[in-house]
Amino acid sequence: MIAPAVGVIRHALDAGVWQWHGYTAESRVKQVRTLLSHYFHYHEDSIHPAELDLMIEDLLFVHKA
Repeated sequence: MIAPAVGVIRHALDAGVWQWHGYTAESRVKQVRTLLSHYFHYHEDSIHPAELDLMIEDLLFVHKA
């Protein structure tokens, strides 16, 4: 469900529409999670924050190619 949104956010940041703040994977995951929170509202305890971070990291880096 969030995969298309993560793709759009990553593409926009890579294209310079917004600006990446930091270059580490942890920093980028945190930025994308913050932006996603504006579009998706999660029920408390529906997904552990660490699981969400791993999902975002996978979408940002593994499927980037």
